[in-house]
Amino acid sequence: MPIDFTLGFLKIKIQSSWQTILSIITGTFFMPALLEELGFRVVLLPHPTEFPTSKQWIFSLLSWFGFMAYHLHPFTPLFFREPAFLIAQG
Repeated sequence: MPIDFTLGFLKIKIQSSWQTILSIITGTFFMPALLEELGFRVVLLPHPTEFPTSKQWIFSLLSWFGFMAYHLHPFTPLFFREPAFLIAQG
């Protein structure tokens, strides 16, 4: 977070509208929190008992490259292509 605040990626803006607050909470729960975690961490990463520890790094790299490709394709908002965001997600 210190890097994000220093680079101006994160800013604090207090919201007073309940509609805005509810919209933000709902949006951040379903996307990216729920969908990305399911897609890049649950589906792509095997259970620890399925593969030996020495081979699990392959799945970790696959998950990481998929995450990066998902956020770097041209149809994503510029927000997701910010270096501070990508560094924080690693």
